[in-house]
Amino acid sequence: MTATPTTTWAPPSNRSATTARKLAPWAIAVAALFWLVPITLTFAPSPTVQTIGVIVAWIGFLPYLGVTVTTIVFAAKGLASARRLGGLGRSDARFALVAVIVTFAAAPVAAIVVAVLVSLVFS
Repeated sequence: MTATPTTTWAPPSNRSATTARKLAPWAIAVAALFWLVPITLTFAPSPTVQTIGVIVAWIGFLPYLGVTVTTIVFAAKGLASARRLGGLGRSDARFALVAVIVTFAAAPVAAIVVAVLVSLVFS
């Protein structure tokens, strides 16, 4: 005799918001390691270090952009799902969206500030 499958109740979840929350720290870390630090290297007095900084900054921007766009897409989808689910996961999605957008906007400003500080130290 074969048993008939039974459907069990599962609590609602907002997987998009949870994924966005998990991706946000990665986007911030990738921004710091593969974009901000190499941009800072371009302001060092050594031409070799400047060249390495330019190459790594250009190459490092691509994964940063990819992780940032992916996080923004998941956060937007999570916010839309939160509306449908009565607010479930809204804070996760909002955190990811705000954190990634602030990092994306603040990264060039931080790079310029760090570059000015580096130029003051090495001059």
